[in-house]
Amino acid sequence: VALLLLSAIVIEAREVGLMNTENYKYKVAKQVFEKLIAAKGDKQMQVPEFVMSTEKRYVAWIDNRKIQIGLEEAAYNICISYGEDSLNTMAALIAHEITHYYEKHSWGKGFTTAFIDLDISEVAKTTSKSTNIKMTNEAEANYLGGFLAYSAGFQTFGVMPKFLVDVYSEYDLPEKIPGYPSLDDRLKLAVESEIKLEELIHIFDAANYMIILQQYS
Repeated sequence: VALLLLSAIVIEAREVGLMNTENYKYKVAKQVFEKLIAAKGDKQMQVPEFVMSTEKRYVAWIDNRKIQIGLEEAAYNICISYGEDSLNTMAALIAHEITHYYEKHSWGKGFTTAFIDLDISEVAKTTSKSTNIKMTNEAEANYLGGFLAYSAGFQTFGVMPKFLVDVYSEYDLPEKIPGYPSLDDRLKLAVESEIKLEELIHIFDAANYMIILQQYS
């Protein structure tokens, strides 16, 4: 089965394998989800329902029909194995899906053009059209998702490369899945997106300090 890692767009709703909302794992993940939604602050779109699944297939996903964002227990378990970075990793993963939902994959070619200096943009240009779209969508979700997680108080720098490797191992995925970015491309994208993200976060923090000091100009 070709798994769209970290960004499964599911049209048909799945009911089988949903975790009980009283499960402590669900409650922990739901708290992370709610902090991210609060930080997003978007009142124009319906807030998606958060669900968890005991199945082991999609890692995390959005269901456009039922307006749901989901996380699999296996992915949760990987996040929790990281100790002090467990919630940071979980936040990065869930924020990734939240970004896919709110942004509607709207950047397309524009993202590649805006970040032409990233090596990964060259990879996107040389792949098939469908894979190129997936690459740019993943870039957007990494970039804005990382910023969303940061604005919600999570420290996600450096967590995704390790998580990606561990997910591919846990889910027994080949490094290259036909029609999707390879693991190597995903790792490059994760690292290079963080470099750009860190630059803008410094600007964001500086702007907040200037506001506190009333240095509006």
